[in-house]
Amino acid sequence: MLGAFVLAAVECTSWLFLVFQQEGTKPVSMSESIYQPHTYIGYTLRPGARDESYFDGYLAINSAGYRGPELMRGKDRVRIVCLGGSTTFSIRVGNDTTYPRLLEQKLRETYGSDEIEVVNAGVGAYTSAESLANLAFRVLGLQPDVLIVYHAVNDVHPRVTPGFQADHSHYRKAMESRDDWLTALQRFSGFARVLNRSRMKSMHVRHMTTHVKFEDIPPDDQLANFRRTDSSAFERNIESMIALAKARNVDVVLSTFTYSKENLRDTEFLSYEAYSEGIAQHDDVMKRLASRHGLPLVDVAARFPDERTELYSGSVHLVSAGTEIKAQIFHDELVASHVLEKHLQRPSSSGSGNTDSPPSDSRRAGRGGESRH
Repeated sequence: MLGAFVLAAVECTSWLFLVFQQEGTKPVSMSESIYQPHTYIGYTLRPGARDESYFDGYLAINSAGYRGPELMRGKDRVRIVCLGGSTTFSIRVGNDTTYPRLLEQKLRETYGSDEIEVVNAGVGAYTSAESLANLAFRVLGLQPDVLIVYHAVNDVHPRVTPGFQADHSHYRKAMESRDDWLTALQRFSGFARVLNRSRMKSMHVRHMTTHVKFEDIPPDDQLANFRRTDSSAFERNIESMIALAKARNVDVVLSTFTYSKENLRDTEFLSYEAYSEGIAQHDDVMKRLASRHGLPLVDVAARFPDERTELYSGSVHLVSAGTEIKAQIFHDELVASHVLEKHLQRPSSSGSGNTDSPPSDSRRAGRGGESRH
């Protein structure tokens, strides 16, 4: 009898908590996550996912499964696609202040054309392996003109994990697509809803897609594991992206990586030595491949004021003031390298229509060739 009374009291308290905390009483599940399983890539963003209150704005995933507005249609637009992890996704800011979105605005202003489109193809916790698969299976279908690759830190994670395999199979696992018992119990229990909401809020997508949480690996072991590896797998993945892009006549822009050394040094569960050495090695790969293939290199690591810790949320993610600076750095290099000119000056064919607005002048009249979507 006492047990039933306690159970009823817990349930009543849970329902009242949900109401007064304005959490709502609807059950939450993996189907409401911004992520979804993908057969070959592991996971992608869920088309149509939306969060109206997200840091300094909102979060919206378009119908094609990329963060940002719906993709432009028609022949005349010039499409730039940004590949990367959460630092490309810009996980600590709203949609209007992600670095790809700000880059688009800056390029449109500089070139006087609304037909420049920058697609944010960043996904939280992606390593270069996922971005390579993302490029092959999804991004090339967008028929981009320019590809920007921004990777470094996430490829340190598999290197600090024991039993390193170059294909990251020791690190990555398939994303769970089925709800568990706690999620099922939400249909009947307010207490289960409270527990599951708390779990979902604290669960990073990396925890759902990796065998081991690197936070659970002691920093000394992280460093030892890291130093048993090298950057060859990362280099292979980036070079494969370059080859795939070149085969489709897509221009590639590589980049180095910015992070707050002070904030990383203060992160207790990470090995500062492993991560600082790993990022430096991966930056060297980007520089080497840019030189080898004659590609533009955006040296964000050299140009970003990383000593300004207020620009960061944590060690690698940027707040909106930081994404503004980052977008400006990319803008300046794209303009200086003249990588967009040949696409902006390509003559349009008759009846090409369907862009958001007409070109600003005849030099930037758009594109010819087949219709692209």
